[in-house]
Formats: sequence, structure tokens, C-alpha cells
Amino acid sequence: MTALLPLLILGCAPETFDETKSQDNLESTDRFVQWSEDEIVTNRILVQRRDGIRSNIRFQNQELRLLRDMTLLDFQEIEIPEGVDYRDVLQEMWDSGEYTVAEPVLTRSLPEYDIMPFSGEFNRAPNDPYYQFQTNMDIVQATDVSNTGTNIVVAVIDTGVATGGSDTPINMIAGYDFVNDDNDATDDEGHGTHVAGTIAQATNNGVGAIGVSPDVDIMPLKVLDSDGNGFSTDTIAALEYALENGADVVNLSLGATSGSTAEEAAVDALVNAGVAVVAANGNEGLQTNGINYPAAYTNSIAVSATDFQGVITDYSNAGPQTDLAAPGGDMDLVDTNGDGSADQWTDVDGDGQPDGIIQETIIGGSYNYYFYEGTSMACPHVAGAFAAVMSAGATASEAESFLKSTAADLGAAGNDILYGSGEI
Repeated sequence: MTALLPLLILGCAPETFDETKSQDNLESTDRFVQWSEDEIVTNRILVQRRDGIRSNIRFQNQELRLLRDMTLLDFQEIEIPEGVDYRDVLQEMWDSGEYTVAEPVLTRSLPEYDIMPFSGEFNRAPNDPYYQFQTNMDIVQATDVSNTGTNIVVAVIDTGVATGGSDTPINMIAGYDFVNDDNDATDDEGHGTHVAGTIAQATNNGVGAIGVSPDVDIMPLKVLDSDGNGFSTDTIAALEYALENGADVVNLSLGATSGSTAEEAAVDALVNAGVAVVAANGNEGLQTNGINYPAAYTNSIAVSATDFQGVITDYSNAGPQTDLAAPGGDMDLVDTNGDGSADQWTDVDGDGQPDGIIQETIIGGSYNYYFYEGTSMACPHVAGAFAAVMSAGATASEAESFLKSTAADLGAAGNDILYGSGEI
């Protein structure tokens, strides 16, 4: 197992952010407790003026530097002058009554997850030889549908997508790198490529593994750096890009415990435009009220992770916002020798490999097939399913209703906090 990625999403529980309150009616003393202190970026803030005048964003009557203007959503990222406390700037803005939104920029990160390179050999020969190790695809019945995402654009908001392997997604369209501010959204971490593979890995090409909806167009939007870390403003800008450039489905396998008014508004704008926004619940194992943002927003499709027996995994977050569940892999080390030491990966399905989600991706500059686990892996199964149903002519809302009505009802009868409407 490779080393785990650094995790920057620790702090207060997500429920400290009360999305039913507007910034106008929160008491000043309460406002800062919306955000985990560890997730606040202290040299930038995000604002929206009531009058829309960008040149009038001021602190102590001095105009502040505009770093980014998200014109479609009407949010501005503003630099805090050196030596100035962001709290003082926000307090003055709140007191002025001139701002619809004034909040800190927040960190956004990959959930912590396990990975393991594929090291076996295939022993039977379907068209895609590693399909035999994709029990997850059989669970979601990926091969049982004729609609495979044709004419559907899926925006993967993640670490980027690399396409130099032998089995990468077929149809790539223009995207953007919000980390380096250029048009090259190539993955330099590996997570985003793996996610995109579950959605749209080349299928029936006699190579590697399969994807849920291999005929979709993947729009790569890089918002996380090579360490898997980024900022809410980059995620918001990517959501705006997806809205402006014709995305039908958005996959967000990232998150943090603190919510953002502006980020939620971006999600709402996409959903109101008929886009499905699918997000991962997070991997801290908080199964009562632990869903991270952006999955916890009202209009996001929040996804928990199941193992290959249809049971929510120990690592998966859950809560009342959960909409659907999907296979996320479960690669626990178990004691097979009876000596008290964990010596073998879980292999419930008996295929001789760890019970993870296998796709081709890039690690350290080299391509290989890797097993991953996490709600990050469950999320693209659902995004791919949305793409398949929408390619048959359904709207995002109709696709949501269909997927929820046909999901396998797991756990408590009916909708529940662990599985939502069930496993797709």
C-alpha cells in the first residue's frame, strides 16, 4: 500500500454550518463558527456586492485587489492586504450591509484513501481483460444498458485527467487547470484520472477495464494540486466553467467539513440549469451526520460507499443528506493466519485481488492499473449512471427519480441516512 495522502479536512463537524441561515441574519459573534479554522485561507476572501460594482470592494476606504472575477455567478475573490486580519475585513463588510456574500476562501481536498497497484494476471478473456476484477460494475449493472453516455458531457472536478495510458477515456473535450491557470488540465496526482476511468474508461477495446458510460465526453477541470489540495474558489470557478461550457453532469470527489455560501450558490445554479451535480460524502467514517461539503448541500446528489456485499463501508461518511450509495471498494487488511497480524487484503468476491475499484491511472509519472477505495470511487459510478440515463433522453431530474426508484433498498426500509434511496 502506498502512503496515504495528507488530509486537510479535519476540524469542526459539518453540522456547524447551518445552511438555513443567511449571512444577513447571523449574529456577528456566530458567523466565524460556520467554518473550521483549519480550513480558512487567511489571505483571501470571497464576496458578492449588492450593487455589483467591483471597484467598490473596500476595507477602511481602501480598494482591495481583485484576484478573480467570476462574472457568471457574480462572485469575486479578493486579496487581503499584508498585515491585515481577514476577520476585520469580513466584519467591516458584514457591518456595512453592502454585501450579499462575504466569507473566507476555504480549503478543499481529496478524502484520505487507500490504493494498491494491480499485480495479478487475468485468467479469462472478456473483451476488456480486467473486467473480471470489476465486481463493482456488475453490482451497478453497467453492462446491462444500451445507453452509454453518448452526447453527454461529464465535468470531472478533481486533480485533472491524464490521457497518456493505454486505456484512458475515449472522448476528451477542452477543460481548464484552475491550479496553474492554464488550459492544460493534465492530472499530476492520479485521483482524477481514476475517477474519470470509472465514468468513461475505454470499453470493449480489448484493453484493461471498463467504464460505466464510455461514450460520454469528459471535461477535465483541475482544482486540486499534486498533493490533492485546493481552494473553494477554484471549485466555484470550475462549477462556473462547467455551467458556461455545457456540462450535463458534474462529478465532485472532493470536499471538506466547512460549507460555503458561494459554493452552494454555484451548485444551485447548475442544478437550476438542468445539470446533475454528484458529490462524495467523505471518508472519515462519520455515519450519523458527517457528510462533507459540497455533498451536504441540498441540491447535490450525495453518495455513500458500499462494499461488495452491499454494506456501507467503515470509512464512508453518511447522514440525512445521503441520496444514493454505490460501490467504493473496501480493502481492509485481514488476519488469515490466525496469528493476530493483518497479512492479506479483503477478497470477498474471490477473484484473487483486493476488493477495490480498479482503473488505469498515473502515479509518479507512470501508468498502471490501481485498486482504489473511497466515496471518491463510489461517486463516479453514480455520475456515470446519470450520464447513461440522460443519454436516453431523461432530464437530470428525471434521471435522479429513475435511479432512486430503481436502487436496491439496503439497510432500513425506504430512504435512510446510510444509503439514501439505496445502491444504484
